[in-house]
Order: sequence, then structure tokens, then C-alpha cells
Amino acid sequence: MKFAMGTISQSLRKASLPVLMSALLLTGCQDDQATSGAQAADLMASVPADTPYVFASLSDLPDDAYKYQMGLFAPHVINLLDKVRDGINSDDSSSDEEKQKALAVFDLVSNYFADESNWDQHRAVVYGLGMFPVVRVAVDDPAATLADLQELHQNLGSQPEQETRFGGDLFKLPVEHAEMTFYYGVNQGQFIATILPQSADDLASQALGGSAPASAYAVAELEQLAQQRGYNTGFLGFVDTLKFFDRLVSDTGPEADWLQAMSAAHQESDIDFSNISAECKQEFRGFAEMMPHMDWGITKYEKTRVESGSFYQLRPDIAQGILGFTGSVPGLSQDPGGDMSVSTSFQVGPLRDFVLEMARNVEAEPYTCESLLELNQTAQQMLAQAGTTLPPFAGQIRGLKVRMDNMEASVAGGTPNMSMALFVENAELLVSMMQIFLPQLAEMELPTDGTPQRIDESLGAMVPQAGSEPLFAALTESALGVALGEPQAEILPVLMNEKGSDGGILLSYFIDYSAFGKFQEGVIDQTDAELEAELQALIDAGELSDEEIANRRAHSKMGQQMMEDVLAIYEVIGRVGAWVKPTAEGLEVHQTQDYIEQ
Repeated sequence: MKFAMGTISQSLRKASLPVLMSALLLTGCQDDQATSGAQAADLMASVPADTPYVFASLSDLPDDAYKYQMGLFAPHVINLLDKVRDGINSDDSSSDEEKQKALAVFDLVSNYFADESNWDQHRAVVYGLGMFPVVRVAVDDPAATLADLQELHQNLGSQPEQETRFGGDLFKLPVEHAEMTFYYGVNQGQFIATILPQSADDLASQALGGSAPASAYAVAELEQLAQQRGYNTGFLGFVDTLKFFDRLVSDTGPEADWLQAMSAAHQESDIDFSNISAECKQEFRGFAEMMPHMDWGITKYEKTRVESGSFYQLRPDIAQGILGFTGSVPGLSQDPGGDMSVSTSFQVGPLRDFVLEMARNVEAEPYTCESLLELNQTAQQMLAQAGTTLPPFAGQIRGLKVRMDNMEASVAGGTPNMSMALFVENAELLVSMMQIFLPQLAEMELPTDGTPQRIDESLGAMVPQAGSEPLFAALTESALGVALGEPQAEILPVLMNEKGSDGGILLSYFIDYSAFGKFQEGVIDQTDAELEAELQALIDAGELSDEEIANRRAHSKMGQQMMEDVLAIYEVIGRVGAWVKPTAEGLEVHQTQDYIEQ
């Protein structure tokens, strides 16, 4: 696996802004005492009422579960950082000064994860001044946090510009080529970080504590959102898509001034960041109107299980359209096991009607913005194909479940074990139709009790991917199942089981991260082999010096070691899952995350 150490060197020469910001955010959280509800209110008092997005921690999550999960991941993060440190030390393309800066950051992050006394929870909020982000974290000892920042600067060997403004100690760094300034520091008992246009003095004053918003976003509004969705106030938030879009393309204000400054600074690139026609703005806004609001929050937090939810508000006609074509296959929120499974519930006829209605809307009001003209052609193609007759059995379909095992076999060109259940209104009728259109199936007989039957080898040859694996089929009144591989045949009855009361789910998936890690490992090994072959070809052609060969091999080895640590984290994660349920207002999404019991 190729590791681009030169990228670290280039980032360091540009002040290491992304890495530095991560380190500073961690530094801002290193306090020993739990923060209070009053601090949460103080944080939210700085959030303007018209902010387009807010994500906040207003209360503690269960502390035993929080620290348990930190303990699961901390050793792997530390190992990963150690590999990066080794790579930095062995990088001959970076100067000692650059290495010192990088190591200072990685040491800070590593020490944070190594010391359990740092693992306290803190009130925090991320919000937008218009589209520009501000981060605030409540700290119990501002002087200690400021000292940590000063120590970091000393270790980095550089001192950013420091100001005492609005009663706080603040630092700022210019962001090269972006016409922006990165501010961070301590004020009002909070660690503050933001990135703003260089000319946005009013925004800087508000972000850094010099002035309060004319009207603040009320804590009660987030608490109401939590109650409405069942979210835990330990972490939740929302994005108002329309507000964000309108600020992004506004004709006046800091966003417009910044885009004009960007265009002036990058004239050589022939890109005008600010010259967007009114027609294009309006048509792009139509996409924002399709999903005007999104929110997310934790709904359950335990040591070995975290559940979360999110909601995506949709334009009423879209929400009703999706609700109209969703099928009625129950049980889609139930994990069928395996390395990976994907299930969906839909009706072909209503789905096609929904798609065609969207195309007719485009035909009635075609796009005029040049970058969207291709959508007009796509809509015309859909309508031209509208007269295509659907297969007779298509109207019978209600949904599909697929389960896969032995995922890593596919990396080496093998065949994973798979099983599939197609849910229909009348499965026996479906089989009869198939036998009419496929004479090879005329002699196939399947009982309707769901018992898997091995399919004749001549019929199995119809599935090219089958290889040497036997093919099985099973039938119930409402489902036709097919399994590739004998172990999967035993799974078919489970996959075809419709027990459950959660009909109306559109889509669900479940993934075993241990199996997914093995799959990823195979992909990485295959990529490493390809890169090694490319390197050997360059060596044989005499195009690389001994030093270049040694550096490439060292970087490749370090990359492999780092990925081993990443894959080890997969072993901790266990299983993840999610399901999507349409409503008359939009899409409800539920996620689950199970951790391995240690």
C-alpha cells in the first residue's frame, strides 16, 4: 500500500492547519471535572437564532459506557499514531523542523488517548455564522487550556499571532490560498475555534465573544427536537438546508464578499466563484427544497450498543411518492445474520409511476442553467421509455432480501456464499410465469412449505457465478428463495421468514465488521501486490535510485502496518445496521452499532 509521506511535509509547510485544528480541539477538552448544564446554556447563548446548523452536547451520556468505549478504541488509536510517528522519523524527504512539528501534534493526541483522566465529557456546540463554522467547548480551567495551547506552539516551533480581545486570549493563522483566517483560543470559560473570511470583522467579533447575537437559538428548541424524535441530549443537531444554501449564494453579506475575494485571488484559474446567474441559483435552490431539513441524534447509549436516529424532511410530493411505492415486507429491521445483508421493500408499478412523474415535472419546466441541461435529456429518455411493457411478473414484486457470507472469497476471484429471497404477491404464480418464459424451468417442482430443494445441475449452469457451488431454491406463498452453496440453503427459511410488525420499511442493511475487515484486508493485499509489481518494473527498468527504492519500500511497509491497526478496530466494532422508513413528511433512519464485549 502506497503511503504519501510527502503530503505530510507539504501540509506542515502550510502551517499544518487540518492536523493542528484536531489537536487544538482535543486540547480544549482536557479538563478533569464534568461540566454543568449552566455551561451548556452559556454555549448556546452564542448561537444565533437564524443559524443554518447546530450540533450540540447538552448533557452527559452514560459515563460508564462512554469510558468503556473510549477504552476499546484508545489502544488502537495509539498504535496507529505510533506507526505514523515511525513513518515521520524515517521520512528522508522532510526536514528536522517539519518532523518536530508533526511529532508535536501526534504526541499530543497520543497522550490524550493514553491518559484516562482526559476521558471526561464536556458541553460542546458546533454551529454556523451563516455558512461559516464555529466550535465552542466548555472548559473548567481556562488558564490550563491556554497553557496547553502555548506548549503546543512551543513544540511546533512557531508562534501564531496572539491577541487579547473581548477579555480572552486568542490566536489567528492565515489560511493560505483560501482568503480566510483560522481563529482559536480561550474566552468566557470556553475553547473557541472558527474559520472566517479575512474581512469578516463583525463575524469574528461575534464568534470570539465580542458581541452576542441579536437573538440566540434557544436551548429549549433543541430539547423539543430531542423529545420529538426520541434523541438523547448528550448529542443531537440539525441542518437547515435552505438557510445554508441561501447564505452560500447570497448576493450580499460575508459569504458573497468572500466568494468575490476568492475569485479575485484566483483569476489565473479562470474560475469565477461569485458569478452564478439568478436562474442557476433558483434552480439549484430547487434541489435544496427537495430536502429542506435534516436532524440527527443518539437514541440509546450502552456499553456495547449505541443506537441513533436521523430524519430527512422531504418535499411533500416526494415524500408521498416514496411512501406510495414502498412495499409491505415486514421484518426488514431484523438482522438476518451473515457477513452482510441488504433488504428492500418496493412495488415496481408505483415506483415507475413516481419516477415518470418526476420526469414529467422536468419536461413541464425544463432547466435553463447550463450545468443542469443534461437532466432535461435524462427526463426525455425516461419518458420515451415509458411505453416499455413491464414483464408480467413485475407487478407482483414486493421486495427483496439478500445475504452474503464468505465475503473475502470474492477478492481472490472466488464466489461468496449468497442467498436471496424475492417477495411477491403470489409466489406460485411467479414460478408459473417463469416456467412459461424459461422452458428450462418447466420440470422444476417446488413445495410451498419453504423447504430448500437442490436444483438440477443443468439448471444451475444458468447461473455463471455458481461455479462448483450447488444451487438451491425454496418457495412459500409469498416468497421465492435462491441460495448459492449448501450452508446458505439452511439459511433460506430464515431469510424468507416474514415475521415482524415493521412493515413499511424501504431499505435496511447489516454488516459484520470483522468479516468486512477480512474483505478489506484481501483488497489491500491485492493492491499491495499490484504496487509491488509496479515498483519492481521501475527497478528492472533502472528508473529508481537505491535511496528511492528504500524510501518507497519503507513507506509501503508503514502503510501496511497502519492498515493492520485500522483493521484491528473493525474487530472491536462488531456489527452495524440501519433501516429507512418513509413517512408522509420524509425519511426516518435508524442506526445500530454493536461493540464486542471485552
